[in-house]
Amino acid sequence: MEDEDREEYLSENGIEVNSLADYIKQINELYSDKEAEAQQLYFRGQQSDVWDIQPVLFRENNLINEHFFMSEPKVRRPEAFQNMQSDFEIMTKCQHYGLSTRLLDVTRNPLVAMYFACQPCDNIDDSIFNAGVIYSGSNYSVPDQSKDVQIITALSKQDLSSGENKLISILDRLYERGIITQSDCETWKQEYEKFIINKLQTNLLVSPTYSNERLLRQNGMFILPACFVISGDTIDNFTITKGTASLKQEFNETIFFVKENNKSQILKELDRCDINESTLFPELEHLLSYLHESRSSHMLTPSFEKYERVANPFLTNIQIADDVYKNSTFKIRIFDKCLNGIDASIKEEVWKAILDGVKTRDWYKRGQTLSGMRVNIKGALNKSDKPTKTAKEIVDCTILIAQDIAKEKSQ
Repeated sequence: MEDEDREEYLSENGIEVNSLADYIKQINELYSDKEAEAQQLYFRGQQSDVWDIQPVLFRENNLINEHFFMSEPKVRRPEAFQNMQSDFEIMTKCQHYGLSTRLLDVTRNPLVAMYFACQPCDNIDDSIFNAGVIYSGSNYSVPDQSKDVQIITALSKQDLSSGENKLISILDRLYERGIITQSDCETWKQEYEKFIINKLQTNLLVSPTYSNERLLRQNGMFILPACFVISGDTIDNFTITKGTASLKQEFNETIFFVKENNKSQILKELDRCDINESTLFPELEHLLSYLHESRSSHMLTPSFEKYERVANPFLTNIQIADDVYKNSTFKIRIFDKCLNGIDASIKEEVWKAILDGVKTRDWYKRGQTLSGMRVNIKGALNKSDKPTKTAKEIVDCTILIAQDIAKEKSQ
């Protein structure tokens, strides 16, 4: 979809969010509409409206490797999974550590979804329209130990492209693993259409056991897609293969969106509500990243200048008055002689650095004061792309002007 078409689509089908207060108001209305229902509201934030709604396994076209991803980690690191009670727990742990799975992350907390929607899209050109989006949906959730969840995750561990994918054989294997009962097995062989529709082609909203801190902090849930493709016309020759699909149908048509230029401000507002990288991600690296970003200065820092105690070459027996800065022509002369050619945007800041220095008693005799003036002036000059004068030149010029004023007063 072209930029103009996407922007038009969002304007027609979405609700633009310009502030956190605006978003909370909209969410409250959403909850009011759903109060009479027993369904669970859930949310998903994505940093770009360009992206489809798919789990990583589908998006990367890696479905052919799913059985390998689901079995190999436990083979190589059995101790890491020894307390896992189900295939679903293994799947969530693999997802937690970055492996492609069929799980799609969602959250109960709309503020968490907004945090993810407001992450900057660094790989998108500034000239291209982009918006973060928050999708919302509602459904009846199932616990992660439910039979339906166990069936889908058990099938995810199987290589259904190898030829051992007949429906009858799959039902038998599910029974052998204790996932379904013998009664289930016999019933579904007779009423196979119910099994196909209700178990193999119905996506689930799963309420997980909070087995890791990140899931807990993010109020996480998962959409577990079935998406199994059925071929054949009788129970004897039905085969099952894995398929991919967009999961947009699991969300409401109306979406919330945040334009790229509003993201940083809303992230600041979320931070005030304690929704940030350090609170959503418990690992130490995320805490340190948050601390670094929150306290980093975006202003240029003056370069180090070593203090040198040297005699000032301009000093003579002329006594400069400590209140020279009060002279009506002092500032005018400084701007005319010392700051000529300097960017207008930083002149006042340079002048302030000069003024702070000359207010010190005997400033022109004190090497430490002069060195401090140079450092402060240099800090201001660094904000200019091409400073035309050095800090030393400006300080030397200031001394000369102060001496000229002293000479004039003595005559």
